[in-house]
Amino acid sequence: MVGEDSASEAVLMEWQEKVKSTKASVVRLENNIQKKVKELKLQDRVAAQKLSKLKKDKWITLQLNLCVLREQLLQKLRERKFELATLDCTHSTHILDQKMKAHVEKAVKHCSSGIEGTMKKYNVTLVEMVEYRRRSKSISRDAYIPPMLSKEGLYRLDVDQDIWEDTRGDVADFPDDVLPPWLADASIKQGICTTQEIINCKEELEWCKVEHSNLWTWFSKEYTAVERLVNFTQNDDVSFFALV
Repeated sequence: MVGEDSASEAVLMEWQEKVKSTKASVVRLENNIQKKVKELKLQDRVAAQKLSKLKKDKWITLQLNLCVLREQLLQKLRERKFELATLDCTHSTHILDQKMKAHVEKAVKHCSSGIEGTMKKYNVTLVEMVEYRRRSKSISRDAYIPPMLSKEGLYRLDVDQDIWEDTRGDVADFPDDVLPPWLADASIKQGICTTQEIINCKEELEWCKVEHSNLWTWFSKEYTAVERLVNFTQNDDVSFFALV
């Protein structure tokens, strides 16, 4: 019980320190923002008015919120991956530190719950963006909105996950005002993944052929050396050990 209490206290102190550090960072950022806004008002009143107008723009606000949630989600996913790597390292090196193991497992569970909560907020924001785009007269119907995130495959952080699709702007950002098939067509996306898998398999096959050739060359030389030793030596003991 004493060991568990000390481990809990250590975790609590660690999180208290993180909260304290985060609060200090928020205060610094807020002060810096206020300072920059004041400087902008003094230097360029027109730009300051545009900034004030943008603050009231709900579409911009939704985009910024989505960007923040995405960055938070990626950070939590990386933290979880790091904790899992630490846990795997602990198991692979057979370090029987129960306190360390319990701490890491607790951190992984905390990261997982935080990831699910952030992902839910992210998807809710996407729904709000879709609804706002539908009702708004000023937002183009072709304004790009990233796809909804699903829990399946998200933790692996693979390059083909939807979380990496953070293209901002609208269809006008693309040539001829048309979304490219690799972004809009699910079958094209799947085809790209399949093509890459085929390329990887071909490269693996070539590597296996080279490895086979190297092994065959090595075996031939070893066999020739042993054969010569057996045929030309006059010592039966040497011949015996050469064949063992």
